[in-house]
Amino acid sequence: RYSLSQAEYEDFRRRHRRVPLFEAKITKVEYANHSRVDERAIRKRLSVQTEVPLQLDRLQEDLVSIYDLGSLDLVDFELDNPGENTTLRVLLQEKSYGPNLFNLGVNLSSDLRDKTTFNARWRLTRMEMNALGAEWRNDFRFGTAKEVKSEWYQPVEFGRRWFIAPQFRYLDDFQNIYDGDDRIADYKIQDTRARLDAGLQLARFGELRSGLFFGYVRTRVESGSADLVELDERQGGWFTQFAYDLVDDPDFPKQGGGGRLALQLSRKSLGSESRYDKLSAHWGQFHSWADNTTFLILDAGSSLGTVLPAHEEFLLGGLNSFSGFNDGQLRGRVFATA
Repeated sequence: RYSLSQAEYEDFRRRHRRVPLFEAKITKVEYANHSRVDERAIRKRLSVQTEVPLQLDRLQEDLVSIYDLGSLDLVDFELDNPGENTTLRVLLQEKSYGPNLFNLGVNLSSDLRDKTTFNARWRLTRMEMNALGAEWRNDFRFGTAKEVKSEWYQPVEFGRRWFIAPQFRYLDDFQNIYDGDDRIADYKIQDTRARLDAGLQLARFGELRSGLFFGYVRTRVESGSADLVELDERQGGWFTQFAYDLVDDPDFPKQGGGGRLALQLSRKSLGSESRYDKLSAHWGQFHSWADNTTFLILDAGSSLGTVLPAHEEFLLGGLNSFSGFNDGQLRGRVFATA
């Protein structure tokens, strides 16, 4: 006697069933943009079409793509009047600690005998410098080594796929020279270099860039004796790099992989006083089951049959690189490790 008729029961079910969001038909898109990100850059990453049913999965992917811009703390949405005439409102909130980002760190390394290095590091990053989303990054290192590096990363369209990136670097550092296990000399390197890259962002996983570099390098055997050429010469050439990153965490990855392939060609026609090639590659893959993670790391490099100057030779040895050897104890024109 407590039952409903079939028609009444169907009406009851209809009133208690949530209307799926994808049935909403978007007629208008609005932006509540509380950030420096230009609205035109947001529209480039939002694929929602009006007068058609909303595809919720696709909208979620678009919001993740907008969040990937890196300067937003919140990316969300609201639907006004869900149904036939629905307004989609995209909510954007800038990071409370941006757009100026400051990082500080230190490096301390010792072989517990006669070799200790210490460096203080600073990084200052300024995001959303203009409507196209330019980013200016400055790195400083002082201590045993001295380094100043600055790069201006400038997208050239609102989709932020194509970019140009001028950069400058000054390095003042030492390399230890070994005869067997004995350190016999310190090799001082002063390298000043400017580079202009152009490149392409490859969806969410990678980057391809290429450009010209010019500079000046000075090397000296500072103490001890070693059979190394001392240089005072100009640099000039071409650099290209492909890099991708699909790991699930930048510090302690459990799944995915990443890699980098870089080629540097030093050419006299571009102002260099030496001609040589330098190819380097890195690849890593991670896999987990239960609480266990295994990974394979491969590294390789080659001078492609040319003679590398001493300051460009590949170095091995030290922590995470054949730890039984001293830092940079092994050096050469070709190497491969797994």
